[in-house]
Order: sequence, then C-alpha cells, then structure tokens
Amino acid sequence: MNIKTRDSKAAPNNTKILFLIPSLGGGGSERNIYLLDTNLDTKKYDIHLGLMRGQDEAGANPLPPSVAVHRMSVSNVRYIFLPLFKLIRDVRPDVIFSGITHLNLAVLLMRPLLPRSLRIVIRQENTATAAHKSSVTHFLYRVLYPKADAIVCQSDAMADDLSGNFGIARGKIRVLANPVYVERVSSKTVREPRVDLPQWPRLLAVGRLANQKGYDLLLPALRDVKKEYPSLSLTILGEGGEMPALLQMVRDLGLEDVVYFEGHVDNPAIYYDSTTLFVLSSRFEGMPNAMLEAATAGLPVVTTPCCGGVCDLVQGASGVWMTKDISPRALRDAILEALGVLKSMQSDSTINPRFTHGFLAPFELSTAVHAYEAEISGR
Repeated sequence: MNIKTRDSKAAPNNTKILFLIPSLGGGGSERNIYLLDTNLDTKKYDIHLGLMRGQDEAGANPLPPSVAVHRMSVSNVRYIFLPLFKLIRDVRPDVIFSGITHLNLAVLLMRPLLPRSLRIVIRQENTATAAHKSSVTHFLYRVLYPKADAIVCQSDAMADDLSGNFGIARGKIRVLANPVYVERVSSKTVREPRVDLPQWPRLLAVGRLANQKGYDLLLPALRDVKKEYPSLSLTILGEGGEMPALLQMVRDLGLEDVVYFEGHVDNPAIYYDSTTLFVLSSRFEGMPNAMLEAATAGLPVVTTPCCGGVCDLVQGASGVWMTKDISPRALRDAILEALGVLKSMQSDSTINPRFTHGFLAPFELSTAVHAYEAEISGR
C-alpha cells in the first residue's frame, strides 16, 4: 500500500477521519471529498484520505500536507476488502466517510469486522432508483445501508427515494448541501478557451461523456436551435466512452461547425465569461456540481428535471429554465425560450446577462462544510 506521509501536528484528541473515494480528480463525488479534506478544521480533525486506485484522474488538485493520502492501488472494488481492512487497522479512525456507492457497500459489508465504536457515514451521490436498476444492487441497498450510522443525501428527494424504496429509516438520513467553490482564475496562469467560436450565443455543458449526461438528447435539440440562431455554438467539457458515438451524431446532424469537444478541463470557470447559457441535459443526477458552480458565477441555466432535488431547488428561480421533460424537443424549447429572454436583456452583443441565484446560499463553502462537520461529529 502506497502511503503519502504528511506534516501532521494534529492533537492526540482530534477526531480521526478516513475519507474513501476511488481517486482524486474525476466527478462530483471526488470534488466534494476534496473540498471537505481541504476545508475541515485541522485543529479539530486528523484527516486521512483512502484512494482505491493507484493513479489519479486528469485534473486532480494537490492536497495540503495536513492530509495523509493512502493509495490502495486496486483496479476494482471486488479486490478492495483486504487492503481496506489493513488501512482501517493501521489508521484506526474514529469516523469513516465513504463518498460513492460501491465503496459504501464495501465498507458496510465489512462492518461486522470493524470496531463497534467506529462511526460510518456514507454519501449517496445519485438518486438510487435512477442510477441503479440491478435487483442485486437494490437488495444490497436494503440489507447494507441500514448498517451505516448516517447517510448523507444532497436533497429531500434523494432521501425520500432511499427511505421509500429501500426501507431505510428516515432518521438515519441527513440532507446536506454540497460545498461549492468557484476559483478566481488568472488569465496568466491558465490557458484561455478557444477564441475562434461564433460570437453569440455560446452554450456550455460540463460533464462526463456518458449516457447519464444526455448529450445525445442535447445535440438533436441544437439542430433546431441553429435554425433561429445561425451563429450558435456549444462547448462540451469532459471525457468518456460516449465520444465516438457523439462525434458520429454531430456529423449526422450536420453540427460540425456548432459543437466543440474540449476534453477534460481542470477549471471550467475559465469558460464562464464568454458563455451565454449553461445547459444541463442529464437523464438523472444527485445534485449536479457543474450546474451549481456555473450558477455561482451568475450564468443563466437550462436544466432538465433530472432529479427532485434540482426541481425543488430552482423552482421559480430567475435565470433558470427547466425543460418540461427529458427529451430533445423539451431541451430545444427551453433553450429557445432562454435565448429569447437573454437577447432581450442585452444592451451590447458582447455582454452576457448574469443573475444572482439566491438558491445557492446553502452551498456556500463555509456554510456547507460546517454542516458536514456537525454530521461527521455526530452532533
């Protein structure tokens, strides 16, 4: 097991936390744990991070010396049990905080072998019934999730899904907002986004190139939007297995001069200033960090009703347009409506309207981290 030593001056009576995620970098779950690791009070907590994989994903951010990093270097969760047991034995944590479903299930399977005093907190990253269709996985939810001391969800809708469909006591489930932080970016230290795009409107989408994200729904919608806005462009930031199919769809739809795949970008915020409208086309989500971060920068948003949490969060919000359903037609209609409003607000074609999104208050970094601290401590 590869362990990164740290400069630790933690007091002996600090609460020792072992966070578990697949790797640094990656998606929203990894980002959430990274923000907790780097913002929890080190005067109270002795922070350890257990990584399933030996290598990080692209765009992994460096951790401070106060975080001890332990790499278990396994390729699949089925091989994690012995390395994880040894890690828990060596670290002797007071709290385990697991950040993604397959690791949640692994830790809970091991519960009978672990000290009774060990507090286990798990975070549910997506609405369970939408993300997992397997009857085996549903069985594991019902049998194992009740063994956790607390289950963190990002919305009441996610919590209701676990309680109503898997028989998990509502009292064990906590609804906590994801911590959200948008870095202030200097043009001197990061590469600029491409400047050869049409002027207006510029759409932005961020997320893995996976079926969940619904890009195959968004692309047909753009074909119709382009008829009204010939200078339309869409920039997609992300990588994934759907790239070949999406590239073929772009060709089939004649959108080669509209859609730009920029791959993984460490800091999507460098694209915000030039963006007219952020689009979330997902089929399902937990609470989409990409949308929250874009909204923090004041971007107007079109989103699908990808989860109950998003529906509740943005209901009636200015500068947010929710599609009637999850389909190309609904995306087309919402994008056209949004662009019509934004065009009417422009006093200058080079200025993109921005909004103050009041629904973001619970996600503010210090507020959200404080709520997580209370849950980790069992208060």
